[in-house]
Amino acid sequence: MSDKQLLCKEEVDRLFEKQASNDRANRESSEKAVLDWIRSEWMRRNRGREFPNDALAQVKRWREGRRSEAAGARLEAREIQNHLDDKFHREYLEVLKQGVLEGAIQIHETDYGFMVDTPMEKVKEFVRNHPKFQVMQPAPSELKQGRFLLGTVTDWEKERVNLVRKSLIDEF
Repeated sequence: MSDKQLLCKEEVDRLFEKQASNDRANRESSEKAVLDWIRSEWMRRNRGREFPNDALAQVKRWREGRRSEAAGARLEAREIQNHLDDKFHREYLEVLKQGVLEGAIQIHETDYGFMVDTPMEKVKEFVRNHPKFQVMQPAPSELKQGRFLLGTVTDWEKERVNLVRKSLIDEF
């Protein structure tokens, strides 16, 4: 253990909540800026535009509808990814908090929350060895048989990845 004093649970909780609220405020302001830009671009492109009712106009409306559906799908995919990133970040911070309470990780207070004093290699090692993150690491048999790799790519890429993997096995 180092010469620094261990922080009490209430103090650690306060620092982590301060950090989380700052992160949330930063994320909300950046999301608002992106949505404002998207809205302004849409308004600039679609300024009072109305299509006539002929076949060409119907095709244009159909294309415009497809574009807006695709944009909605992209927005939904981004929201799903943001949710998964937030979940992972919360789990990471929970493990970090445990490390601080155990004395394995040292932090100090800043204006926006906290800063880690412990070298990042030690922090990464602590997180990697934590049981919550141990289950995320692939088993050696999964690596050997290629199941881990195939589980991380989309279906249409699996065949290509499997061919590359087999050729590497044959080569080496």
